[in-house]
Amino acid sequence: MRRIPLFVLFMFSLSGYAYAGMPPHIIKLTELSSSRLSVISFFLLVIFVGAIVVKILWNNVAVEITPLPKLTYWKSLGLIFLWGFVFNLILTMISGARELMTPGAWELNGVTYKLKNSKSTKEKSEDDRKKHLEYLRKALWHYANEHDGQLPTSDYLSNIPDYLWETVHDSKMRYIYRYQKSLDQDQKAILVYEPAIFGYKSYVLFSNGQIDCWSISKIEDTLKETAYE
Repeated sequence: MRRIPLFVLFMFSLSGYAYAGMPPHIIKLTELSSSRLSVISFFLLVIFVGAIVVKILWNNVAVEITPLPKLTYWKSLGLIFLWGFVFNLILTMISGARELMTPGAWELNGVTYKLKNSKSTKEKSEDDRKKHLEYLRKALWHYANEHDGQLPTSDYLSNIPDYLWETVHDSKMRYIYRYQKSLDQDQKAILVYEPAIFGYKSYVLFSNGQIDCWSISKIEDTLKETAYE
């Protein structure tokens, strides 16, 4: 008889909207609330499934080691919550020790901490990226003027300093250089562009000296078109 309420609840969960002679009023969550609810639901599912796995593994080991007691599902669930609490306590102690070793160097940024006065990659302005690419353009144009309008065949074989070939990204990844025989004021061919490390858009330097901000997909499509020409 105890299974009847569960069966009824299951049948109601499968049903659609119930209209009691009135227009339906559906309560919808905001996008932020919906995403947070999805994350919480996912972690709860992982915890509940993990409790089953821990119970099975523990009881299999308990067969070989007789002093170990059998573990029920609820005890396994409590054990997982206990481990989570201990790990959270350890991480909190590490964060506290870091703050004691570098007092005043960290500031709260949402739910995490970051160094004060530090400028992360995401905070780097587009002006900094464009300005750095302009420096590289000046160096490439200067190289071409000294070599009868010819550009270097490789970014590693040129006399241009390495720091100009490095993006302003924290990883110091180099610009992607596509060799052109010479500068062309009439043709708008991609000469240098940023790798896909700043999001879905990158700055591009063309053979006519123009600098634009293009999407990654547009850059890839343009490179494919020029490859077939």
